[in-house]
Amino acid sequence: MVYDRSTKRLFVGHKTSHAMTVINATTGHIEGIIHLGVEPEFPVSNGRGNIYVNAENTNEILKIDARTLKIEARWPLAPCKSPSGLAFNQKANQLFSACDNNLMAIVDANTGKVIQTVAIGSGPDAAVYDPLTGRVFSSNGESGTLTVIGQKAGGSYRIIQTVQTEKGARTMTLDSKTHAIYLSTAKLGPPQLATPGHPHTHPTALPNTFKVLVVEP
Repeated sequence: MVYDRSTKRLFVGHKTSHAMTVINATTGHIEGIIHLGVEPEFPVSNGRGNIYVNAENTNEILKIDARTLKIEARWPLAPCKSPSGLAFNQKANQLFSACDNNLMAIVDANTGKVIQTVAIGSGPDAAVYDPLTGRVFSSNGESGTLTVIGQKAGGSYRIIQTVQTEKGARTMTLDSKTHAIYLSTAKLGPPQLATPGHPHTHPTALPNTFKVLVVEP
């Protein structure tokens, strides 16, 4: 889910129903349902009335008008497949989409064009952008790594460092004041049984093994 400050609305994605619920963050009232027709993953707001959301099953980014609740564009992410994590660089108006085939797509948020792809670890889930350092992070739960990406003088992106974390460390957030990265994980057991309604399963977390990893800048 994501909060859009320009409309004071909260946008909550639902993978199984292929929709987003729009909630007035002041009153708590539901103001609408957006029928996406895709499996939504991470959304981001540009703070100026647009929501962008990864479509996991169609390999796209959807651009949504936060005021009218209409889908304005559907942008293909090829060669990236099965996108999950999504981050936004407001200054450059760029999107960073972490995809399941070990690639991150850098996308022009004006045109939807894929500007560049950068190799990342396997099993990514979240992506965050630090506006003060200009670094982009991808948490890769399958490989147990954190990919740190920076921008070169010419504008293109490159890998700065690959940090060894732990297998399963895929949920991530950034402390914008200290620039530390926080990842959660646990010791993992066998995955849940896949079903037609839930084809994408994850390993189960073993009791009393939860932990938070802190990656200092």
